[in-house]
This record gives sequence, structure tokens and C-alpha cells, in this order.
Amino acid sequence: YRNFLSFVDSRLIALACFLSVSAVAFPFLLMRTTIILIAATPVIFGFFILIFGLVSSSIIFKFIPNEATPHFPVVPEKILRPSFRIMQTTSGISWAGVSVLLGEASGYYTVRKPTPISRIEGIESAAKIHCIIDESGNVSKVVSTLSLDDSDTLNIISEVLGEISHKQITEIVYKTLQAYIKARGPNEFLDEVLEEVTSFLKRSNG
Repeated sequence: YRNFLSFVDSRLIALACFLSVSAVAFPFLLMRTTIILIAATPVIFGFFILIFGLVSSSIIFKFIPNEATPHFPVVPEKILRPSFRIMQTTSGISWAGVSVLLGEASGYYTVRKPTPISRIEGIESAAKIHCIIDESGNVSKVVSTLSLDDSDTLNIISEVLGEISHKQITEIVYKTLQAYIKARGPNEFLDEVLEEVTSFLKRSNG
């Protein structure tokens, strides 16, 4: 639903700048060429101005909001990407992605609450680490939850406020693994994952 959004298209702005500079520079450059090209200068100048006008109109159209804009919120990808990449490359994490809620009305779909999430290796179905997005669209908190039964009850194991790092996420993974092992008992595979996580934390503290 990009036509409902209000945003600044940086690529089109760069193209408009290029066209404006080219429209001014080309006539002077063509003065050192053949007579035919010099005679065609007004046509070439007009062509650049025409394209510049179309690009500028597109920039303005995309920037000006409309009545539907408030109902189609969007969280910029650049806000979600850092948290996703940190979780994706953290020790003990087997999968990382973005969770969204989809809404539908009259054939239009809306994407709500995009949330970077990750799963811990060995307990993917029981544990989840996810980010909390505040009203301004920034990541305000990272929460680890654990489900120890068949119900929908989630136990909060650990929380981190503000900006996150590999070390902080690894500490959350460590605490969550410990909580699961304590509740369900020792597990050879989980012990190996926990050992790997512990080694990373020791290197970070060293």
C-alpha cells in the first residue's frame, strides 16, 4: 500500500539533483561538439526539464499524506535491521526474523506491529526473544519469554532496556537456557548449547 504512505524517496531526490545539474551543464558541454548537436541543444535541454518535472511531481506525490495515511502505519526497515542482525549472529540463537500482524479490510492488507524475534537453539518451541517497539518506532526493550506447559502462559525470564549488544542478548540466552534446564531437567544437547554460550560470555568478559 505504498500509495497510502507519506515518505521521502531519497533515490528520486538524487535523480532530480542529477537531472537539474545535467540540464544546466549539457548545453555548455555541447558547445564544443558538432553544429548538429549544438542545434539540438534546446531539444536536449527540454528533455531534461521534462524528466525533471516528472520526477519532482513523483517526489511531491509520495511526500504529501492523504486521508488514508494515518491508518497505514509503517516502521522503517533501518530501525528493525540492527536488532535483527545482532540476534541473528548471537551465540545460542538458531533463528531470527520479524513477526508481524496482518489486518485486512475491503481487500487491503495492513502490516501491524513488526517485531524482531529470535528462537533459542534446542528450545525453539518454548522460548522466544523479541523486541518491544515504542510509539516512535524505536526498539525500547528486549524481552525473553518461556512457556513450560501446553497453555499460552508465558513467563518473562529476562529484560534489557535501550540499545542492545551481542553480549546482552547472549546473557538473555544464557538465563533462558538455565531457566528451562532448571524446570525440565538436564539435557545433553542443551548442555552443549549452554557451554557454547558460556564460552562466548567468558571471552567477552576477558
